[in-house]
Amino acid sequence: MLFYFLSVLDNTWYLAVGLFLVFLVLLGLLEFDRGRKWRRLVLGGFLLGFLAALTLAVLRRKTGWVVREYYDLAVLWPLAVSLLAFIFVYPTPQDRFTASSPLTVYFGALVVAFSAALALPNLLLYPLDFGAGLDSVFNLDYLFKAAGYVLGLMLLLALSLGLLSQARRVPKNLLRPFLLAGFLVFLALILLKMTQIMTVRGMLPGSRQITRAVIFFLEHENFFFFGQMLIWGLLAAVQMIRARLTRPFGPNPAVIRRVRANLRFQFGLGSLVIAAIVMCFVSVTGLRAYQNRGPFIEEPVEVFGRQGLIELDLGTVGDGNLHRQQFKTESGTPVRFIVIRKSENAYGVGLDACDICGQSGYYQRGDQVVCKLCDVVMNKVTIGFPGGCNPVPLDFSILGGKLLVKVEDLEREKERFR
Repeated sequence: MLFYFLSVLDNTWYLAVGLFLVFLVLLGLLEFDRGRKWRRLVLGGFLLGFLAALTLAVLRRKTGWVVREYYDLAVLWPLAVSLLAFIFVYPTPQDRFTASSPLTVYFGALVVAFSAALALPNLLLYPLDFGAGLDSVFNLDYLFKAAGYVLGLMLLLALSLGLLSQARRVPKNLLRPFLLAGFLVFLALILLKMTQIMTVRGMLPGSRQITRAVIFFLEHENFFFFGQMLIWGLLAAVQMIRARLTRPFGPNPAVIRRVRANLRFQFGLGSLVIAAIVMCFVSVTGLRAYQNRGPFIEEPVEVFGRQGLIELDLGTVGDGNLHRQQFKTESGTPVRFIVIRKSENAYGVGLDACDICGQSGYYQRGDQVVCKLCDVVMNKVTIGFPGGCNPVPLDFSILGGKLLVKVEDLEREKERFR
């Protein structure tokens, strides 16, 4: 649950903030208010981005044709250009429906399209992974993963709508610097992602300074998220203070009551925005630290070969729990493997590694075997069979109350653990 909740935040927050920034400008334009074709243009941009993301998601799921980095780069370049043009042409924030700028709508539609194409592929693929390793979707593990996914989307939706509702009530002179700062942070993130891909793919000249800068910002990518939260959290706090300090006045008591109600609404809206920002901050800091702590896993038991065989006592490994063993090859490489009793007379034996996640390994949670890296859950009945995130199967035999594994089989797999 927590894995998918945080994954949604990681991969979608910049889309939520980007759409909030663009619509904050668009909703103040005469064209957007009076012409359906302009609104359809922006909606069409989003649908085109969605179709591009859906196409990539299908190709990645069904084939190996698409390299994600090249796709991202093909989207990031026009996104950066469109966003930069949008920043230059959008009018100074005005009172609602007083500004006219068709170019702003055109570039806004492009920003929406490319932002959706960049952020949505992972979002579309996550639900397909909920049932990995499960016999049926009708179980608590599947429901918890789906709940984490939905909660992440709901939090981002509430945040973006709250920010939009609040920012539209801010005086234009106060909004101007916050809006520009939000766009610049968004643009900086896009440029970082472009630089990262181009550096990795050798498209930029080899420079130690560029590499160090990219590594630094990648290790602190949350700074862009925190920057947006700081900008709009500060604006929410300013609005709350203004609502508290403003004295309602009017020509009659009815008007005064209406003004007072509006000030209370602005204060409450600011409180909700700050609450959503705090929830996002706690999620990407405290909850991520909790999620990354990893399960407590005992060290594997060191085993030794004799006459080409490793012997494990069935009385020890046959208790139904996951047992991790480690054998040192002739070159000194430690090769780990797991053993678990699946039923009365069946055992599952495999490497503590898989073809997808490498040597990250496994641990036991209840009656299931779980991948430490991607949190994919496998029913222990499937251990010993190839495919997916299952452990790489390992041949074994049972003789005289012993489970026997050949040393040569472990020697052959040592490259997986280097």
